[in-house]
Amino acid sequence: MMPAEIVFQMRRVRQLVVVSIVLLAVLFSLAAASFLSTRTGPERPTATYLAYGGDIIAFEGTRLLPFDVMGNVTVTIRGEWTATLPTAVAADWNYIGTPLGWPTYLPKSLGGVIEFTATFLTIVPSGGSNYPNGVGPVSCYLVLYSSVPDSVTAVTDIVVTYAYI
Repeated sequence: MMPAEIVFQMRRVRQLVVVSIVLLAVLFSLAAASFLSTRTGPERPTATYLAYGGDIIAFEGTRLLPFDVMGNVTVTIRGEWTATLPTAVAADWNYIGTPLGWPTYLPKSLGGVIEFTATFLTIVPSGGSNYPNGVGPVSCYLVLYSSVPDSVTAVTDIVVTYAYI
């Protein structure tokens, strides 16, 4: 081989190496972009603790223990509690104001087991949303109510668990 042919072959090999490196970089970029686009954003919670076993919650009138619902979800609230005086414990999606007198839909109890399950379907607001899956948080509450100063003790953890639909 002539020296000019060797130089030409070396240039050709270098060009092929550079083209290969550029193609690999583009492929890695595309792979990373497709991986990141399939992620749903920040991890959604699967549980919220409203009270831990042994917690004492003192209140008079209405006390709201809030939790947020994001997306279409089945919510389950479980726990066991005791109270010093007749108390009502119930879940409410859209709590409005303090009831006048004892609310008829809330049973009086000195304690018991909370076992509440409901499917909560949210809708995408017009114009879209900045939240994951296009639906923002909706505030919900576990409502405690007593007409006199009272305290509730969580015998077990009072937990909201979410099962996303």
